[in-house]
Amino acid sequence: MTETVSVIIPTMATAARAGALERVLASLRSQVGAKALPIVVANGSSRDREVVEWLSRRRDLHLIEREEGSLAKAVAQGRTTVETEFFSILDDDDEYLPEALAIRVSAMESAERPDVAVTSGFRQIGGSDEPCLPDIESFARDPIAALVQVNWLASCAGLYRTDSIGAEFFATMPNYLEWTYVAFVLALEKRIAFVGRPTYRIHTETPGSLSKSRQMLLETPSVLRRILELELPVSVRPQMERKYRGALHQAADFELRDRRLVSAWKLHWKSLAYGRGLRYLPFTRHFIRAAAVTLLRTAP
Repeated sequence: MTETVSVIIPTMATAARAGALERVLASLRSQVGAKALPIVVANGSSRDREVVEWLSRRRDLHLIEREEGSLAKAVAQGRTTVETEFFSILDDDDEYLPEALAIRVSAMESAERPDVAVTSGFRQIGGSDEPCLPDIESFARDPIAALVQVNWLASCAGLYRTDSIGAEFFATMPNYLEWTYVAFVLALEKRIAFVGRPTYRIHTETPGSLSKSRQMLLETPSVLRRILELELPVSVRPQMERKYRGALHQAADFELRDRRLVSAWKLHWKSLAYGRGLRYLPFTRHFIRAAAVTLLRTAP
């Protein structure tokens, strides 16, 4: 019997994303060895009426509309409608390879009965596919130690056991580094199978993709702080603390270069105050120089 898998697709459903959405749905229709049941969550007030109406006319998917533009809440709401044994999540600008669901279901039905199956895939850059994490199976030895080095959970990389993974795993995702955060939580609490066969393609040049420049730099320290609040193994905590201090310093440097002195100083002070942050003390001289320049410019 062919397994049916629910696939949650959060999307802002703008006109610019219509072509990507069609590509996503086509990749689900082409699945071999398993059947996809798309759950499309049209998310946020900027959704295009024509796109939503096009989705609502389709009989091969379940459509949910939301006013609030929250990725975390969109995924969580989609999860509450899942009635199949397994579910996955697919961004509206990525796609699954033809045997994606069958490969993942096979891993989930193994004797170990994992809660999550995570696979490798491709990232398309300049029209060419570049492998993502071809050595992913080695992460099974120590998923958390591997996660400190690289995020192995792309949004489109996992298959989840419905009885084990509830909506709460997604409802509190941060706005940035969301899948890194979820990966840490899963690695601490659940059984994970790592599968070396590629099952997805991430597209990096989709119109309307979320910009992750200044805002990501500013949000990264708070996400890392949330990760540090988890019950991390003693062996990896110092590495995550270094990452946290480094993220604070990077954000402070960015703000200082952009002449946001108050914001920069607050971030710099946090980097000094946390643990062994005194390594960044010499950076303080840049604030003295910036303050002097500001005073000279404002002097009568």
